Amino acid sequence: MVNRFERARTETNKSNVQQRYVALLGSAPDPASLNGYVGQLNSGTSSIDNITQQIVNSVDVQDEYDGLTAQQAVNKIYSNAFGASPTPADLTTLAGEWAANPASVVTQIVNSPNPSLQRILGNKVSVANVVTESVGTELVFTDNNDILRGTTGDDIIIGDANSVQATDRIIGGSGTDTFQYYNASNVLPRLQGVEKVELINFKVGTIDFSANPSLSGLKEVTLKNNPQFLGTILDRDSEIPNIRGLRNIRLGIDNVSNTSIRANFGNGSDGNISLVDAQLTNTLPLGNFNFSHDALTIEGSRVNTVNISLKSEFPATNSPANNTIETLVLNTPLLSTININGDSTPNGDAGLTVTDDIDLLGRNVTINASGTRGNLTFTLDSGAVDYTGGSGIDDIGLSNPTGNSTFRGGAGNDTLTVNGNGNHTLSGDAGNDTLTVNGNGNHTLSGDAGNDTLT
Repeated sequence: MVNRFERARTETNKSNVQQRYVALLGSAPDPASLNGYVGQLNSGTSSIDNITQQIVNSVDVQDEYDGLTAQQAVNKIYSNAFGASPTPADLTTLAGEWAANPASVVTQIVNSPNPSLQRILGNKVSVANVVTESVGTELVFTDNNDILRGTTGDDIIIGDANSVQATDRIIGGSGTDTFQYYNASNVLPRLQGVEKVELINFKVGTIDFSANPSLSGLKEVTLKNNPQFLGTILDRDSEIPNIRGLRNIRLGIDNVSNTSIRANFGNGSDGNISLVDAQLTNTLPLGNFNFSHDALTIEGSRVNTVNISLKSEFPATNSPANNTIETLVLNTPLLSTININGDSTPNGDAGLTVTDDIDLLGRNVTINASGTRGNLTFTLDSGAVDYTGGSGIDDIGLSNPTGNSTFRGGAGNDTLTVNGNGNHTLSGDAGNDTLTVNGNGNHTLSGDAGNDTLT
């Protein structure tokens, strides 16, 4: 059993090695190199000074610093470690020592007594630890112009709003590569062969993936955690997350609870949305005021099919709906089909509640929710609908129908309601169903197994 002393020693040695890699190369070591150096330190066969010299002598470091003057080398190490420049006095002193003992210069820099600089370096080491502890190879953006190349594995590329520049580039490998963008702004690096982008605590505004000059291979963009509101702009359209250029790209909305979102799928035929414990409201907290904006708007001039995937990390018994949308707007003039699918949770199945009526704008729409096992609750307005329910509890309504509509329940205790004229067909399935039509016309209502109510 590894005791607390051994664990603490290992963590300290890992941190010391990470500091030197961050300072010299601006990135984390590969797991094999990190473990090798830490093993030497733990066993007492090498000192940290000896390890520093080994890292300085490595091919990567020699290639990185080849041709640099002593002052350029010191400035580079300071920038990698602290995102800052040394004082003139420190630059002169350290540059004077560089040729004779570069390892000593590195150690002096990472051991800076300045607490502010140590906090910055500590944060970078924390990111580097995440990188080396994850599956595959992880790469971290620096403050310099970076070209990060993936491997044959599933790579993680980490950056934030302070390190990512439009002139940076990610060239993905043959695995499934993910760019994790912390405090993301609307500035993107060039993305080539990167399958997934995670916008973590996105700074609200417009981000357009179609404007990326070398975009290829991107399959999913995910908003993770709550976007950050600036709280100073009274133009509400400028405040909401506006994700554009999503042709053939799925938009994930993961654990977002405080904002409205606009998803634009351009001239693609499908609008693909994945909801993971999303609680989308119409209220925008701007400064000391709250403004209202539609919770989720799906846009696309040629979108004819909207696919909604429902997921949850929590038991459905704790939150039966799992995903909620206050107002859902379908700004898709060619829309004809909506598919809804839900995954299982540990103690139930992910569902969806839409609070306000969903305006179909007079369109004929087929809604297939047969792949959903969670509960669905929403009311449609102004359209003709062909609806097939899932195995959860479906509470589905239609107001102001513009044509004859058909509703088929699933295995749960469903409530299907049509308010308006036309020749409508409502049928239940297993479960105790309530089928209601309020309006003129020749209606067909049929129950199935269970105690059904037909009115």
